[in-house]
Order: sequence, then C-alpha cells, then structure tokens
Amino acid sequence: MALAIAQDELKNRQISYDIIRSKVEGGLSAREELFQAELNLATSESNVQNKQVDLDNAKDDFRQYIGIPLSEEFDIITDIGFNKVAVDLGKAIQNGLETRMELKQREIDIRNSQNDLTIAKATNEFDGSIDLSVGLFGEDTRLPDIYDRPTRSPQVQVTFNIPIYDWGERRSRIKAAEASIKIQEINLDNERTNVEIGIRQTYRNLLNLDKQIETGKAKRKERRAYLRNQPRTLQKRRPYQHGP
Repeated sequence: MALAIAQDELKNRQISYDIIRSKVEGGLSAREELFQAELNLATSESNVQNKQVDLDNAKDDFRQYIGIPLSEEFDIITDIGFNKVAVDLGKAIQNGLETRMELKQREIDIRNSQNDLTIAKATNEFDGSIDLSVGLFGEDTRLPDIYDRPTRSPQVQVTFNIPIYDWGERRSRIKAAEASIKIQEINLDNERTNVEIGIRQTYRNLLNLDKQIETGKAKRKERRAYLRNQPRTLQKRRPYQHGP
C-alpha cells in the first residue's frame, strides 16, 4: 500500500515536472521553478526506492514466518475500498454501557464493598454456639467387636459471645465500609461517563473522517482535471509568444 501511494505520487511529480519544463522552455515560467520541480521529482524517486526496499524486507520476514523459501515469489492483494456504515449514536452508547468490561469490573467492586459492610456489621455482635458430643468409645483387639462393650460419655457444650464494650471498632469498620461503597459508586459513574465520552468522540471523528475522504476525492478529481488540461493550455499560449 505504501509503495503504491509512493508510485502514484511519483507519477504526479513526473507530470508536474513535464508541465513546468514545457512552461520554462516556452518562456512562461522562471527556471527556478524547474529546479524545484527536479528536486521534488528526485525526492519522489528516492521515496519509491525506500518503499520498495521496505516491501522486499517485509516479504522476507513473512517468508520466514510462514516457512517458505526466500526465493519463492507471492503477491498480496488488499481491498482499500471505502464503505460507509451508518452509526446510531444512541444505540452505540447503550451497547457500550451494557457490554464494556470496565463497567462490569466496577460493579464487581461495589458488590465486594457491600460484602465488606456485611462483615463489618457482624463485628462484636452477640452470638452463641452449641456443641453436642455422643461420646461413644470402644476398644477391642478385633475391629468388628470394637463396639460390643462401648464406653459412653455424652457431652453438651453451650458457648455464648456477649460483647460488653465495643471500643468503637465495629462503628469504625462500618463507616469505612460505607465510605468504600460510595467511592466505588462514584468510580462507576465516572467510568460510565468516560465510556460515553469515548463513544461520542469516536462518532464525531467518524463524521469528520467521512468529510475528509469526500474532500480528498474532490481534490484528486480536480487535480487530475488540472493536469490533463495543462498541456492544452500550454499549446494554446505558445502561438502568442514572440521570440527576439
């Protein structure tokens, strides 16, 4: 692609050089313009050679990558056509807000903070436990007869945890967890705003690029028409030139 663009530029430079040379020979332009045209033409020729070298090097790298002989030739065909695609800004924003992974991660952070709040509220609260043990033991030299004469020692254990004074630990943890939830909610709102701004900016850039492409096509058409008409204009002017 880069080589093709450089070749097209060289063709345009060659046409421009021929036109300027004809004008200089006909006395319509200063010779300095011809010198500048020669420099531009030489620069374009050098650019084409550089792009050709880059292409040949890239081909060798590609041959090595896919495992074919370096002497084997191949062609790469690309489609550089421009097809317009209609974009609904409202739908694009809606889809972005529903599917972007950044937003899902922010929602997960909020749920984790809510879990931390639940744990903080359970700090130093009243709780109790009951342990019940049957206490059935047996001994025998033979495994099948181990419970023929068992020893019974049942046991019941009740434990209560009654906080007497909090010292502010539970309250501090709850406040910290609530603050974390608010921060995560703010982060989620900011992330949603960033996603929407990014989509809106991309949409505007697409509209701008569409206009630039249309403008480029018009300029190319105008330039080609100008280059085609230059030789005719020069031929019409030459009969009116008077030599010494």
